[in-house]
Amino acid sequence: SQPIHPIQHVVGRTLITMPPSSHLKAFKAIWGEACHGMWVELLCIAMAESHVISNYAGIPADTSINDMFHTPDLKGRINGLTKEVLLERSPGYRHAIVTYRIIILSACFEAYFINFLEDYISCGRKLFDPDTGQRTAEGNKLYGEVRKTRGLVERVRVFAQLTGSKIKRIEENAGYLADVYSMRNVLAHQSGIVDQTASESLKHVSFPVGERIILRPNELIDLAAPDIKIAEILDTKIVSEYDPTIGATRPEVMAENRRRNPPKARPSRRQTAP
Repeated sequence: SQPIHPIQHVVGRTLITMPPSSHLKAFKAIWGEACHGMWVELLCIAMAESHVISNYAGIPADTSINDMFHTPDLKGRINGLTKEVLLERSPGYRHAIVTYRIIILSACFEAYFINFLEDYISCGRKLFDPDTGQRTAEGNKLYGEVRKTRGLVERVRVFAQLTGSKIKRIEENAGYLADVYSMRNVLAHQSGIVDQTASESLKHVSFPVGERIILRPNELIDLAAPDIKIAEILDTKIVSEYDPTIGATRPEVMAENRRRNPPKARPSRRQTAP
């Protein structure tokens, strides 16, 4: 699982330390659970293989492996999983357990980004009207333009373009997120078979045209870490000027506003002597 650390937001020259958004916490929690489940599933396959190999001679050829364990939920689900079938198919089971986590990763980031966008808009006075609780026309335009954009990286870039946000640090990791989205599409729409477009677009993994996407655990983790980093960077852009814990504008924001807009000096009313 991913550790949850405070996020440092910069407002002008002022550094504000705030906890991560609930959406970032949810992203990390869901992905952490998905990874933990992956390790447990791989362990279960290894245990079943080990049991079959160690007791191979004593297991009848027509016995389904699930009948050898207390697995009531599997009754009638995987009949015919004999010792030969298990040993033959176990590499494919491993690949499926790992590879299809890409779809979970892509969905987690997409959900995070939409929630991030809504939070970002709600913190902007030009984008959100607190009196009505609705987005302004400018906020609706930002939301609509980003939502209609296809591709995770492309959405982030449109957001940056329309808001003037700096995303240099995000661009350093963007290739990983693009790979995740591309593989998600291949898995979901092409049964995992790589076409020419996907083969040419992938940057951090490589699959020939016509091959099936197969990921090892370390490759999946290497793809996920930069995506989480992108979410952490985006989270720093959610800075509300209003602090609900004190019921007022954040003091550091007020100080920054005073620095940017110092009060104008009033002309002296004293008259100089002739």
